[in-house]
Amino acid sequence: MANLAKSVHLLDMNLSRKSLDAWKALDDSLCSSTCSQPLHASFNRKVLPVPEDIERSHSHHCMLTLRPFGYHFRNQSLNQLMASLFDQIPLAVRRSGLPEVSLDRFDLFHAHLFIADEIGAGLLFHASEYPALGPTFRYNLGFCQVDSRLQYSEAKMSWRNLVFIKGRLFAIDLTEGSFLFSRILSKDLCPFRTAQDHDFGRVVADVNYFPQLQQSKKPSLYICEY
Repeated sequence: MANLAKSVHLLDMNLSRKSLDAWKALDDSLCSSTCSQPLHASFNRKVLPVPEDIERSHSHHCMLTLRPFGYHFRNQSLNQLMASLFDQIPLAVRRSGLPEVSLDRFDLFHAHLFIADEIGAGLLFHASEYPALGPTFRYNLGFCQVDSRLQYSEAKMSWRNLVFIKGRLFAIDLTEGSFLFSRILSKDLCPFRTAQDHDFGRVVADVNYFPQLQQSKKPSLYICEY
Protein backbone atom coordinates (compact mmCIF):
# COMPACT_ATOMS: atom_id res chain seq x y z
CA MET A 1 0.00 0.00 0.00
CA ALA A 2 2.89 2.35 0.72
CA ASN A 3 4.22 1.90 -2.82
CA LEU A 4 0.76 2.51 -4.25
CA ALA A 5 0.35 5.68 -2.17
CA LYS A 6 3.60 7.02 -3.61
CA SER A 7 2.25 6.52 -7.14
CA VAL A 8 -0.77 8.80 -6.79
CA HIS A 9 -0.92 12.46 -5.88
CA LEU A 10 -4.04 14.01 -4.37
CA LEU A 11 -4.89 17.31 -6.03
CA ASP A 12 -6.46 20.20 -4.16
CA MET A 13 -9.84 21.00 -5.71
CA ASN A 14 -12.56 23.45 -4.71
CA LEU A 15 -15.80 21.67 -5.52
CA SER A 16 -19.15 22.73 -4.14
CA ARG A 17 -21.03 20.48 -1.74
CA LYS A 18 -24.07 20.64 -4.03
CA SER A 19 -22.09 19.32 -7.01
CA LEU A 20 -20.48 16.56 -4.92
CA ASP A 21 -23.90 15.52 -3.63
CA ALA A 22 -25.11 15.36 -7.24
CA TRP A 23 -22.12 13.15 -8.10
CA LYS A 24 -22.92 10.81 -5.21
CA ALA A 25 -26.52 10.58 -6.36
CA LEU A 26 -25.36 9.66 -9.86
CA ASP A 27 -22.94 7.12 -8.40
CA ASP A 28 -25.74 5.55 -6.37
CA SER A 29 -28.12 5.41 -9.34
CA LEU A 30 -25.55 3.73 -11.57
CA CYS A 31 -23.88 1.41 -9.09
CA SER A 32 -26.37 0.49 -6.39
CA SER A 33 -27.48 -3.13 -6.55
CA THR A 34 -31.03 -2.04 -5.70
CA CYS A 35 -31.20 1.03 -7.95
CA SER A 36 -29.19 0.39 -11.09
CA GLN A 37 -30.26 2.40 -14.13
CA PRO A 38 -28.77 3.21 -17.53
CA LEU A 39 -26.76 6.42 -17.77
CA HIS A 40 -29.03 8.00 -20.38
CA ALA A 41 -31.84 8.04 -17.82
CA SER A 42 -29.86 10.85 -16.16
CA PHE A 43 -29.61 12.93 -19.35
CA ASN A 44 -31.53 15.97 -20.44
CA ARG A 45 -33.39 14.89 -23.58
CA LYS A 46 -32.03 17.76 -25.67
CA VAL A 47 -29.50 16.54 -28.24
CA LEU A 48 -26.42 18.78 -28.52
CA PRO A 49 -24.65 18.63 -31.90
CA VAL A 50 -20.88 18.92 -31.45
CA PRO A 51 -19.53 21.87 -33.50
CA GLU A 52 -17.50 20.58 -36.43
CA ASP A 53 -14.61 23.01 -36.33
CA ILE A 54 -13.32 23.16 -32.76
CA GLU A 55 -9.95 24.94 -32.90
CA ARG A 56 -9.73 24.21 -36.67
CA SER A 57 -10.18 20.47 -36.12
CA HIS A 58 -12.57 20.04 -39.04
CA SER A 59 -10.08 21.43 -41.55
CA HIS A 60 -7.84 18.45 -40.70
CA HIS A 61 -10.68 15.86 -40.81
CA CYS A 62 -10.33 15.46 -37.05
CA MET A 63 -13.28 14.23 -34.97
CA LEU A 64 -12.56 14.86 -31.31
CA THR A 65 -15.61 13.21 -29.78
CA LEU A 66 -16.94 9.67 -29.71
CA ARG A 67 -20.12 10.79 -31.47
CA PRO A 68 -21.14 13.93 -33.41
CA PHE A 69 -23.62 14.77 -30.66
CA GLY A 70 -23.77 14.73 -26.89
CA TYR A 71 -25.99 15.47 -23.93
CA HIS A 72 -26.07 17.30 -20.62
CA PHE A 73 -27.28 15.83 -17.36
CA ARG A 74 -30.73 16.82 -16.15
CA ASN A 75 -29.15 17.78 -12.85
CA GLN A 76 -27.37 21.06 -13.59
CA SER A 77 -25.08 20.57 -10.59
CA LEU A 78 -23.58 17.54 -12.33
CA ASN A 79 -22.82 19.58 -15.44
CA GLN A 80 -21.22 22.23 -13.23
CA LEU A 81 -19.12 19.58 -11.50
CA MET A 82 -17.79 18.26 -14.82
CA ALA A 83 -16.89 21.76 -16.00
CA SER A 84 -15.34 22.68 -12.64
CA LEU A 85 -13.10 19.62 -12.69
CA PHE A 86 -11.71 20.52 -16.11
CA ASP A 87 -11.40 24.21 -15.24
CA GLN A 88 -9.53 23.56 -12.00
CA ILE A 89 -7.10 20.88 -13.16
CA PRO A 90 -4.50 23.23 -14.74
CA LEU A 91 -4.11 25.27 -11.56
CA ALA A 92 -4.30 22.22 -9.29
CA VAL A 93 -1.43 20.41 -11.05
CA ARG A 94 0.64 23.61 -11.13
CA ARG A 95 0.19 24.13 -7.40
CA SER A 96 1.27 20.54 -6.81
CA GLY A 97 4.48 21.02 -8.76
CA LEU A 98 3.43 18.62 -11.50
CA PRO A 99 3.91 19.24 -15.26
CA GLU A 100 1.54 21.88 -16.60
CA VAL A 101 -1.74 21.01 -18.30
CA SER A 102 -3.69 23.19 -20.74
CA LEU A 103 -7.34 23.05 -21.72
CA ASP A 104 -7.23 22.67 -25.50
CA ARG A 105 -7.82 20.00 -28.09
CA PHE A 106 -4.20 18.83 -28.12
CA ASP A 107 -3.82 18.54 -24.36
CA LEU A 108 -6.79 18.06 -22.00
CA PHE A 109 -10.34 18.01 -23.36
CA HIS A 110 -11.89 14.69 -22.36
CA ALA A 111 -12.45 12.16 -19.60
CA HIS A 112 -13.93 8.66 -19.53
CA LEU A 113 -16.82 7.96 -17.17
CA PHE A 114 -16.54 4.43 -15.77
CA ILE A 115 -18.28 2.21 -13.26
CA ALA A 116 -16.25 -0.12 -11.05
CA ASP A 117 -17.67 -2.71 -8.67
CA GLU A 118 -15.46 -1.79 -5.72
CA ILE A 119 -15.16 1.99 -6.04
CA GLY A 120 -18.31 3.03 -7.90
CA ALA A 121 -18.41 5.68 -10.62
CA GLY A 122 -15.26 7.53 -11.61
CA LEU A 123 -13.70 9.73 -14.27
CA LEU A 124 -10.38 9.04 -15.98
CA PHE A 125 -8.89 12.20 -17.52
CA HIS A 126 -6.22 12.04 -20.21
CA ALA A 127 -4.04 15.11 -20.72
CA SER A 128 -1.28 15.39 -23.39
CA GLU A 129 -3.60 13.70 -25.90
CA TYR A 130 -1.90 14.85 -29.12
CA PRO A 131 1.76 15.88 -28.74
CA ALA A 132 3.33 17.39 -31.84
CA LEU A 133 5.09 15.02 -34.21
CA GLY A 134 8.82 15.74 -34.17
CA PRO A 135 12.32 14.56 -33.27
CA THR A 136 11.35 13.79 -29.67
CA PHE A 137 7.97 12.23 -30.48
CA ARG A 138 7.88 10.17 -33.67
CA TYR A 139 4.45 8.58 -33.28
CA ASN A 140 1.77 9.46 -35.83
CA LEU A 141 -1.51 9.84 -33.94
CA GLY A 142 -3.65 10.68 -36.96
CA PHE A 143 -5.58 13.71 -38.18
CA CYS A 144 -6.13 15.26 -34.75
CA GLN A 145 -2.38 15.55 -34.22
CA VAL A 146 -1.85 17.79 -37.26
CA ASP A 147 -0.64 21.30 -36.33
CA SER A 148 -0.38 20.36 -32.65
CA ARG A 149 1.11 23.10 -30.48
CA LEU A 150 1.82 20.68 -27.65
CA GLN A 151 5.52 19.93 -27.38
CA TYR A 152 6.30 16.42 -26.19
CA SER A 153 7.56 16.09 -22.63
CA GLU A 154 8.26 12.76 -20.97
CA ALA A 155 7.33 14.29 -17.63
CA LYS A 156 3.99 15.52 -18.99
CA MET A 157 3.24 12.11 -20.46
CA SER A 158 4.14 10.35 -17.22
CA TRP A 159 1.58 12.41 -15.29
CA ARG A 160 -1.09 12.64 -17.99
CA ASN A 161 -3.59 10.34 -16.25
CA LEU A 162 -5.88 11.76 -13.57
CA VAL A 163 -8.71 9.92 -11.88
CA PHE A 164 -11.71 11.30 -9.99
CA ILE A 165 -13.23 8.85 -7.49
CA LYS A 166 -15.24 9.29 -4.30
CA GLY A 167 -15.18 13.07 -4.70
CA ARG A 168 -11.37 13.31 -4.93
CA LEU A 169 -9.02 13.87 -7.85
CA PHE A 170 -5.70 12.03 -8.07
CA ALA A 171 -2.80 12.34 -10.51
CA ILE A 172 -1.21 8.98 -11.35
CA ASP A 173 2.56 8.63 -11.57
CA LEU A 174 3.52 6.48 -14.57
CA THR A 175 7.16 7.46 -14.81
CA GLU A 176 9.32 4.54 -15.89
CA GLY A 177 10.22 2.47 -12.86
CA SER A 178 7.28 3.71 -10.76
CA PHE A 179 5.16 1.22 -8.85
CA LEU A 180 2.27 1.38 -11.33
CA PHE A 181 4.30 1.64 -14.55
CA SER A 182 4.49 -2.09 -15.29
CA ARG A 183 1.25 -2.91 -13.49
CA ILE A 184 -1.23 -0.91 -15.54
CA LEU A 185 0.61 -0.08 -18.77
CA SER A 186 0.58 -2.53 -21.65
CA LYS A 187 3.84 -2.74 -23.60
CA ASP A 188 2.46 -0.98 -26.68
CA LEU A 189 1.15 1.92 -24.59
CA CYS A 190 4.32 2.53 -22.58
CA PRO A 191 5.55 5.36 -24.88
CA PHE A 192 2.21 7.15 -24.43
CA ARG A 193 1.79 6.43 -20.71
CA THR A 194 -1.92 5.81 -21.29
CA ALA A 195 -3.87 4.20 -18.47
CA GLN A 196 -6.78 2.52 -20.24
CA ASP A 197 -10.29 3.32 -19.15
CA HIS A 198 -11.45 -0.31 -19.11
CA ASP A 199 -8.72 -1.15 -16.59
CA PHE A 200 -10.67 0.92 -14.05
CA GLY A 201 -14.12 -0.43 -14.78
CA ARG A 202 -16.94 -0.54 -17.33
CA VAL A 203 -16.80 2.60 -19.46
CA VAL A 204 -20.20 4.18 -20.06
CA ALA A 205 -19.46 7.61 -21.58
CA ASP A 206 -16.90 10.16 -22.68
CA VAL A 207 -17.08 13.62 -21.14
CA ASN A 208 -15.75 16.29 -23.51
CA TYR A 209 -15.06 19.88 -22.55
CA PHE A 210 -14.21 22.75 -24.91
CA PRO A 211 -14.24 26.05 -22.98
CA GLN A 212 -13.26 27.93 -26.15
CA LEU A 213 -16.82 27.43 -27.43
CA GLN A 214 -18.19 29.74 -24.74
CA GLN A 215 -16.99 32.69 -26.81
CA SER A 216 -19.45 31.75 -29.55
CA LYS A 217 -22.20 31.07 -26.99
CA LYS A 218 -22.22 27.34 -27.72
CA PRO A 219 -22.25 24.61 -25.07
CA SER A 220 -18.78 23.67 -23.89
CA LEU A 221 -19.72 20.30 -22.37
CA TYR A 222 -20.70 17.22 -24.40
CA ILE A 223 -21.35 13.82 -22.79
CA CYS A 224 -21.26 11.02 -25.35
CA GLU A 225 -22.67 7.70 -24.20
CA TYR A 226 -21.06 4.42 -25.29
